[in-house]
Amino acid sequence: MAIESLLFSCGGGFAVGAITGYALKLILKLAAIILGAFFLGLMYLAYRGWIHPDWQTIQNQTQSGIMNATHMAQQYIQSTATQLSHPSVIQTQSTMVAAGIGFLPGFLLGVRK
Repeated sequence: MAIESLLFSCGGGFAVGAITGYALKLILKLAAIILGAFFLGLMYLAYRGWIHPDWQTIQNQTQSGIMNATHMAQQYIQSTATQLSHPSVIQTQSTMVAAGIGFLPGFLLGVRK
């Protein structure tokens, strides 16, 4: 494979990684703000005596949701690994490796900026 193709794949992986890292950072910040505001509001209403939340149920449901999200992420990663081991993908393995090499530094840069 030509060196230009490998460099283009690496640069494309870097760009995709930077965009992905930045988007993930923004999404996580927004989610933290929304969840923080929700729990502050819930705590304020409980403090005023307007509601009486069952904190144990909230904790159990939150843990259950996190476990489900983790399980779904594991299934997605396993599915992707299975697809990448398909014979048609192995032919383009050097391009994918170059894109992966560029993706990680781009992702880290995107998360930092």
